[in-house]
Amino acid sequence: EDQTADVLSMAMPLLMGAMKKNVSTPDGAQGLMSALSSKHSGGILDDLGGLFGGGVDAEVKRDGAGILGHILGSKQPAVESALSQKSGMDASSV
Repeated sequence: EDQTADVLSMAMPLLMGAMKKNVSTPDGAQGLMSALSSKHSGGILDDLGGLFGGGVDAEVKRDGAGILGHILGSKQPAVESALSQKSGMDASSV
């Protein structure tokens, strides 16, 4: 729980900054909006325990990974690695 909280506290400013940069162009804004509205109803937030406990199905995980890829682009592996090193959590878990 502590590692997850550490990763989230480090990741949120990075994600918000990346989204801000992504939506600074009309194409970027439309792409992110399309990804969010076509794949996500927000229902995942109804079961955060399942999300953090590993109870989320593979399709939801794939969709989330796709959105992260859209937001972070080619920097995703570097962000995961940096968060892993700072938090002590395995990069694949990040």
